[in-house]
Amino acid sequence: MQRQVQPYWYKSLLQELFNKRRAERRDKSKDREYELRVRESEKKIPESKYCPSCHETKHKSEYNLASHRKNGLSVYCKECSRSKKRKYNVENKDKRKKYDSLYRLRNPLHASATQAKRRTRITKFGGAHTTDQVTALKLYYCPNGICIKCGLKKKIVIDHVIPVSRGGTSHIYNLQPLCSACNREKHAGIVDYRFDSGSFAVELHGGQYRAIK
Repeated sequence: MQRQVQPYWYKSLLQELFNKRRAERRDKSKDREYELRVRESEKKIPESKYCPSCHETKHKSEYNLASHRKNGLSVYCKECSRSKKRKYNVENKDKRKKYDSLYRLRNPLHASATQAKRRTRITKFGGAHTTDQVTALKLYYCPNGICIKCGLKKKIVIDHVIPVSRGGTSHIYNLQPLCSACNREKHAGIVDYRFDSGSFAVELHGGQYRAIK
């Protein structure tokens, strides 16, 4: 009996599926372990705890949860932890700046989402989105990396349909993928280039849409 020859891509496809399922099983096992640790720590969490930094006894709500510790609470209270973090950033400006620049290069989607959230927080219109939502948005509207406006294959960036300067939010339903040139050309105009008028983006947001007048 002659052996059937599989296509050249068959092995790589199987390997990809195997790696995906193995990663899913690993994530599920980690989630189960984390839940067990949290449940165990919750049983031992005291009602109050002494902070060695400010030398005060505070309620457990003033501490961050730490499942790896016996009492389930962080060493320092939230206020002291924030002050220590601010002090470290001031004393290590160059080190922090270098770390932030490297992080932005390695995580461009998360960096842009954080920047958009900050801009809309300043304008008080709010809104936020996740990296998974942005990835799904790009795959749906630009599956081959082709700009939905000019039709050319370029680097895709995220644009606000209603600009932040004109009252736009950073929710996913107000975002569209464009190339850098089309994004600059649009400038502060309110133009929706999405072929479905953003129906998919609204679904990504959970079906909730808040129109801005």
